[in-house]
Amino acid sequence: MSSKTTMTHDADAPTQAELTEAHVGLAKEKLGEAGAHLKQAAGLAGETIREAASAATAQLGAGAGKVRGELGEAAGATGDAAAHVGAIADETLEQVMGKGKAFLASAQGLIREHPVAAFGAAFAVGWLLSRATRR
Repeated sequence: MSSKTTMTHDADAPTQAELTEAHVGLAKEKLGEAGAHLKQAAGLAGETIREAASAATAQLGAGAGKVRGELGEAAGATGDAAAHVGAIADETLEQVMGKGKAFLASAQGLIREHPVAAFGAAFAVGWLLSRATRR
């Protein structure tokens, strides 16, 4: 064998330029196919997103209706409870007012029966209060 390597060109073999041109053409073809696939995938993704948004909107609408119904029920129950508490408060106020009137009538009766003692007691209480507030 000789140290020199010789290259033989086959007359039918494609040239470097022809190979490059063929590769560029093939790459363009594959890029075109990839672009078509990307467009198809984007369309499907958009459709899926629209369907998901529509389903979510429907579920939110149903949930909002349910919440409105429950809030209406709660408001009705709250109104009933408030009316009940108001009735109890009115009844308690009437009882307290009745006891206050009874105490006042009793005090008036004692003052009429013992006017001098009532005056002395009132004077003593007034004097004690004046001493207590001076300090």
